[in-house]
Amino acid sequence: MYPCWLVFEKSWINTIVAHQSTQVKKVDEQAIAQLELDRYIEAQASAIAPELKAVEITFFDHEYYAGEKLVAAISYDHDLTQP
Repeated sequence: MYPCWLVFEKSWINTIVAHQSTQVKKVDEQAIAQLELDRYIEAQASAIAPELKAVEITFFDHEYYAGEKLVAAISYDHDLTQP
């Protein structure tokens, strides 16, 4: 026969282990759900707004395209006399 405190200790340890194992499962399920949501959002964003492509014309001039469409042209102004 085990001493009373040893039985209580084993029971307590078993309870903690059981609780922690359910928490790990919940975290895994949440991680999987978050990954699925991230992939869904990425797919929706790609369908709505295509990736921007940056093209460096020169060090001072850049163009940005969405698909084949030019959406921005950025140039550095060397004339610092204008406000």
